[in-house]
This record gives sequence, C-alpha cells and structure tokens, in this order.
Amino acid sequence: MTAGPQQANVHDRRWRRAIITVAALAAAWLLGQLRTPGWSPGFYDPGTLALGLAPIISGFVLVELAALAVPAWDALRHAGPAARAKLAVAAHAVAAALAVVQAYAVARYATDVGALRDAAAPRAAAIATLAVGPFLLAALARWVDARGLTNGFALLVAWTAGAELVGGYSSALSLPGMPFSPASLALPVLFLAATVWLFGWALRSPARPRGASAPAIPMPACGITPLSVPAAALLLPATLSGSWPALRPLAEALRPGSNASSAAEAVLALALVAVLGVLFNRSGAVARAWNALPAVPAGADLVALARAARRRAIGRSALLVAAVLAVPLVVRVWSVVWVSGQRAVVAAVVVVAVALDVAREWRARRAGAFAAVWPLHRALEAEPVVARLAAAGIPAFVRGSAFRALYQFFAPYAPVVVFVPPERAEDANAILRRAFASERGGAAAGDQIGGRARSP
Repeated sequence: MTAGPQQANVHDRRWRRAIITVAALAAAWLLGQLRTPGWSPGFYDPGTLALGLAPIISGFVLVELAALAVPAWDALRHAGPAARAKLAVAAHAVAAALAVVQAYAVARYATDVGALRDAAAPRAAAIATLAVGPFLLAALARWVDARGLTNGFALLVAWTAGAELVGGYSSALSLPGMPFSPASLALPVLFLAATVWLFGWALRSPARPRGASAPAIPMPACGITPLSVPAAALLLPATLSGSWPALRPLAEALRPGSNASSAAEAVLALALVAVLGVLFNRSGAVARAWNALPAVPAGADLVALARAARRRAIGRSALLVAAVLAVPLVVRVWSVVWVSGQRAVVAAVVVVAVALDVAREWRARRAGAFAAVWPLHRALEAEPVVARLAAAGIPAFVRGSAFRALYQFFAPYAPVVVFVPPERAEDANAILRRAFASERGGAAAGDQIGGRARSP
C-alpha cells in the first residue's frame, strides 16, 4: 500500500529532523577535532571544546538556584516562555563569565607546563577559542531544538556520556599487564546492562497511587543525583586532609572501595532518595497539577493521593539506587570496577533516557506538524498537562520528559516542552496560561491546594 502525499510529507519531516539530529552530533565531533591555537607540538591539546557544556550547565543551575531563593525571580520559573526567557538571558551571561574564567585557568596551566607560549597574543587566542567552544555547542543544541528531535542540550549531554562510557570500557581492555580478558568483563557488563534495563523500565513506568485513578509521578522520583553526590562528598576528607591533618584517619577509613566507604555511600544515597523524592514531588505541587483532571475522581483528596503516589515512587527509587550501589559489591573485578560502577550506570542511563525521548517524539510526530507552546520545569507536570489538553480536544506530546526525570531541578537548560498542532497553539497557550497563573501569585497568596507545599 502506497502512502498518500500528506502521509509521505509527514514522514519526510520526521526523517529530516532525524537527519538534522545526527548531523548535529557529527558537527559536535568535528568541532571537537579542532586544535587550540598556539599549542606547542608534542603536548596534549584538549581542543577547542575542552570546556564542553560545563559553563552553560553551571550558568543555568546557578541562576535557577538564585531564582529559587528570591521570590520575585521564583515567579518567573514556571510562568511560561516569556518569563523563562528572562532567566535564560541571565544564565547565558553567567555562563559567559564562567567560560572566560575556566578558559583562563586552562591557558594559565598550559603556559606553566610549557604547552602554550608565555606571551599575551597566544594566551589571548587560546582563551578566546576555549571560551567560545561551549557556545558553539549551545548553537548546535538550539539548532536541534528548532529542527531536530528531542532537546539539543540533552542530546549533547548524552553524546558526551556515551563517549565517556565507550572510552572507559576501551581503556579497561587496553591497559597493559592487567590479569583479565574481554571474557572476564562479561559479568560486570551484564550487571551494568541489567541495572540500566531497570532504569529504562522505571522511566517508562511512573508511580501511581495504588488502586486509584490519577496521573503519575515520574520515575526515578529523586533523579540520579543520589548516584553521584555521595561518592563526591566522601572524597572531601581526603581533599581537605592536606590542610587539616586531623582528617587523615577519616580519609583513610573512607578511601574508595573500603567497606566503610561503601556503607557510608549507601546511607547517604538512600537518605538523598528520600529527601529529594519529597522536594521534587511536594504534595501541594502534585495535587495542583492533578486538580480538575478527568482521570481524578470528583471530590478526591488530591493531597492524600499525591502522598500515596510519592511513597510508591520513593520506595521504587530506593530499590533502583540500591541495585546500582550493590553492583560493585557483587562484581569483585576491582581492576575494571569503572565498567560496572555508578559512573558507568549514570552514563548509560542518560543515553537510554535520551534515546527513549527521541523514540517517543518520533512516534508522536507521525500525526503531522507540531509547534512548541510551553516549557515545563517540573517533571511531575508533563503527564497532567497532556491530559489537560486532551480533555480540551487538543492533541499534544511532551519533549524530553525522560531526561528531565533523571535530573529534575538540576537541568533547567533542558525543559520538558509541550507540543501541539500549530492551529491549536493559541488555544493551548490560553489553557496553560490559566493553569499556571497560580505560579505568579502563589508567593503572595499561597497555593490553593496543599498550603505552602512547593516543589523546586
């Protein structure tokens, strides 16, 4: 059966978006091959993209933290595209300052080790090139946002994570004199694949109140922060022991791989699961998102339903985090523990989340053309917003919900974007403007549902 002209055009648009997405990744790789001007031959040259997206990401997170602390700015965080644009301008300004500072630090170090000539001109050229690199990547990300599939920043983060994962595995195989073969890596890789599969299942299976008809809380409820922050926190005693010798016994006890370190990491990680699960899914914010939705029974206690769903989500998230923490304890191939440790799991899960987002958008775009109408910065609002628009007869899909569920508050650079057919964009904007009007007045009047409960 031959597709009609309209259906063929729809597929052409999807394929064009897919081609642009792949082309952006190829362009990022090519930019990474460019060398830093003035670098002396024989020294390792980090390239023009040495800073990666770190200044951009840090700029967005710092502005988001500042906005959370200042009520007047906080009202901008969930008040729609125009309000978010003001925060984005501030984030890019902070990112520019961070890029210059970090580029200067790299150039200064290169000068100290002899990789860069100690003169104003080559140092200035290196700093300018390194500082521009993150914004070249940002331009690629915006291109993907407008013309490709999924969020461009999320795509580049996943590309970096995938490259790190492959590089770590290749390095483990190529280390000289190590007493293992590729076959001996099968067990850690198997555990890694099983853990990533669990996360993939969780991203596709949000937590709903048991026995109740209501929207769901996205998984993992705590994001993946509990997999990275505890390990970094436990390195602080070793970092500070040079200045405070009294910390050396503690640093020795908490050395990576020790039983005490593993136990402390597990306690910190599970505590973060509970704390962040509550902060990211405050009952008032969840109840407000579910208010007046067709799936919610009339007269239902929305706060009680939200708390029940949150308990289930936190419990399941704790099991996920515990599974990741258990892998290094089960797989005693310590020489290649990176392949099966938390860092590898995080990298692989990020890749899986972005792949899931791309697949969802690919399927959604079968229906025809769509226009972006509203950015969401709380993962818990994605499903209720789609349901709200569907109740008004407006087909919609959201972009980037799986990636944002992993990072929650800490990925303001990658909003969950609501898409609707262009001819219904004005109607959808009006509905969402009314739905989120309480965000602007909530600081003064308080939430109508759930009192002061407010999620970041």
